[in-house]
Amino acid sequence: MKGHATVDRLEGSWAILLRDGQELRRRVRSLPEGIREGDVVDLETMTLAPAERASLEQEVQEARDRAAKGPKGSFDL
Repeated sequence: MKGHATVDRLEGSWAILLRDGQELRRRVRSLPEGIREGDVVDLETMTLAPAERASLEQEVQEARDRAAKGPKGSFDL
């Protein structure tokens, strides 16, 4: 997702974006209308990147599915 950031949260007139583990702050008015948490924004064009959002949603779902299966192997606590 080079050049892309994910909308982590909206705080008043600010959007907090995540890119490579770093937080970026952008004015909501500088982003596409109707922006919401979880959207992926192309930082060069300041447009939504729906394909990247779908890819991210799939990654998250796969991680949830793996977590629901529990750990593999055995271990002692």
